[in-house]
Amino acid sequence: MTPQQPFLIPSIIMLVVAIPLALGLVPPNRVYGVRTRKTLSDPEIWRRANSFGGCALGLASLISIFAGRYVPYPPAHSADVAALVVHLAVCFGPVLLALALTGLYIRRL
Repeated sequence: MTPQQPFLIPSIIMLVVAIPLALGLVPPNRVYGVRTRKTLSDPEIWRRANSFGGCALGLASLISIFAGRYVPYPPAHSADVAALVVHLAVCFGPVLLALALTGLYIRRL
């Protein structure tokens, strides 16, 4: 991964944030985790929702990291907007999908 991959650091940060959630290490709180009325109302729902959300976010982060490696990013002096849009979609599309799937999962609990 080259220094021209600006989405690498955010993807790594999301992965690091996702690991404690996926492992169920984060107790119910109002700062960190999947916080909804439903998840805050029941510790078991909190644990299940955050475990699912952490796994989904972790997988999305890994996809973003690998996509950043293989999807070419335009050079800094380039005005290739299409390449930038593709890179944004490839890097953050999985994260948005993970968030949507987590929301659907919570509704089913």
